[in-house]
Amino acid sequence: MFQALTDAEMLRLTRQLERHKALTPGQAQPLRLRAHRRMLDALQGNPAPLMRYWQEMPMADRLDPQCVQRCIEIVEKDAAAAPGVATTGRAVNSLECGDDADWQVAPAGGYGCGGGPSVHGRKNS
Repeated sequence: MFQALTDAEMLRLTRQLERHKALTPGQAQPLRLRAHRRMLDALQGNPAPLMRYWQEMPMADRLDPQCVQRCIEIVEKDAAAAPGVATTGRAVNSLECGDDADWQVAPAGGYGCGGGPSVHGRKNS
């Protein structure tokens, strides 16, 4: 009988298949990103584990506009549900997507599917 894979198992298996050249990067990416988005959804209501998971995600996956948008939406919902626990601005600012201090996360409304604005905007110097 078929047993569904958990999202964590899907991530592990996808990485293994890609490493052993059984999946191309183009085939593996949508599987990884879907699993990451589902994992982010599962962490809604848990800001500390959500931020920890985000920081542990591979950099290339953190640059995906849909993952960034999903994480921002979750952080904003969590902040609205418990305003005394975390502020949206602080949590969103902690969504570091790179080591370059000159990058910042744009507002969630700036994200879209294909052809939209880039994920990041340069800070004004």
